[in-house]
Order: sequence, then structure tokens, then C-alpha cells
Amino acid sequence: MNKLTILWDGRLYCPSIAAFINASVQIATFIVVIFIIGIPAITDVNKFIDLATHNPFPILIEDLLKFLSAALTCVLIWVFYQNLHSSRPKLMFLANVFGFLSVLCLVTNATLSFYTILQAASYTQATDELGNQLNTSIGVLGVGAIFFNGVWYLLVSWSALKNEKLPKLFSYLGLGIGIVSLIPLLGIFVLVLSVIWSIWLGLLLLKQKPTAIPKRLNARFVFGLLVL
Repeated sequence: MNKLTILWDGRLYCPSIAAFINASVQIATFIVVIFIIGIPAITDVNKFIDLATHNPFPILIEDLLKFLSAALTCVLIWVFYQNLHSSRPKLMFLANVFGFLSVLCLVTNATLSFYTILQAASYTQATDELGNQLNTSIGVLGVGAIFFNGVWYLLVSWSALKNEKLPKLFSYLGLGIGIVSLIPLLGIFVLVLSVIWSIWLGLLLLKQKPTAIPKRLNARFVFGLLVL
């Protein structure tokens, strides 16, 4: 069975580390969202705005975690593309587009949220405009990031399953995450399942021997990034 190879740049650069860090970021995000920001603030826009106005630190931490998650996601997109594009070039090109759309939504979400939080600090009361900005950045872009990432999970897991590039159970887990990601209300379950997926991926990558990173990125991979 063909296995995922590990990328290496001669300076101990290891995608397995990115996978493990990604799992840590997801765990930290879960803790911040559930136990620090809290379910009431997540489900009630008015409570969220009040938190953003009077105690924005937890939300700022969440935004910083989003930026880190976006960077790590780019690494994982490259890892899967590098290993699956030769057998399924069109499918993996499409996966790249959805993967980077997810990254774009996540970064825009975090940027607008960060800007809005800083703006909220100058108000004694949250305005309707501020509420709309928060609702748009946290709601629409957040759902978009999860949705596009879910499509990426589906495409890469299907490709890996058909080409036996990964253990079947791992591919089925990826397909499951992809399906659940298409249902916005189940976002918290996506986060939990993604932790398991990232740790498992890190362990798989650790078992592989390092190979050199190509000096030139594949044109399809680059175009998938630039087209956004």
C-alpha cells in the first residue's frame, strides 16, 4: 500500500509537527469557545456583543487561534496535494480551491472580528452597526470556512480512499468530518472529530521517511492558490 510521504527541507521541517500543532490549536479553540466565551455568548448575539465590549480578551484569543489554524491548514493542504495529485490531478486541484477558500474565509473572519473587537472597545454601548459586523464576520464567514473545509475533507478523503493512500478507517473518518461540516449546527462536533483526525495524521506522517521538497511548486497547486 502506498503511504503518505513526509516533506522535508533540511532544517527539521516536518508536516507531522504541523498536524500535531493543529490538533493542539483545535483543542485550545474548543476550550476557549466552550469554557471561556461560553455557549450563551455563542448562541446569543447580544451577549456576545456585550462580551466583546466589556471583556474582549477571550474573543481576541480565539481570533489569534484562527490565524494560526489558517497557516497550519495551508501546510496540510500542501501535504495532501503533494501525495495525491499525481493520481487524481483534477480532483486534487478542486480540493485545493475549496481548501484555500476555507482558509480565506477563516482569515477574513478573524481579521474582521479582530477589527470589530478593537472598535467595540471605544464604545460604551454596542451599536446596531457593530452587531451587524459581528454577526456577519462570526456567522457567515465562520459557516463558510467550515463548509468549504468540509468539502476539502470529502475530496481528499475520497481520493485517498480510492487510491489506498491512507488507512481506510482514517479516510472514512475524513469523509465523516466532511459530511458533518456541511451542517452548520454541528460545527462543534467537527472541531472534536478534527482533533482526532489531526493527531492520527501526525502519527501516520511520523512513520514515513523524509523526502525533499521540490524546488518548484506544482503549477496546479499554485494556480489553486492564486485563483482565489
